Amino acid sequence: MEKAISLKEEVKFGNIKKRSLWAGGVFILTAYFVLASAVTQNKAIVLVFEVLSGVSVIGIAYMLYPAFSKGIKSLNIAYFSMKVLEGLLMIGGGFLFFYGGE
Repeated sequence: MEKAISLKEEVKFGNIKKRSLWAGGVFILTAYFVLASAVTQNKAIVLVFEVLSGVSVIGIAYMLYPAFSKGIKSLNIAYFSMKVLEGLLMIGGGFLFFYGGE
């Protein structure tokens, strides 16, 4: 019979803590806030959701970075760098929309 794991024990997936996996999942869900621009044209709301989405994309890469650490290091760094660039572009896009003409 297998021993049950208590809630106080730290459950790990490889070398990733369960808390990091949960945070990564939350970031994945909040990254979909970028769809708010399809619902509203209120520039302030779109800016807030674009910034949250950009930070979430960067947070996903940061939280799941240890999951990829066993692979090829250069690919791991390239993935992380591209996700940071994507997040920064999303944040920049939100500010362009907010301060753009009209």
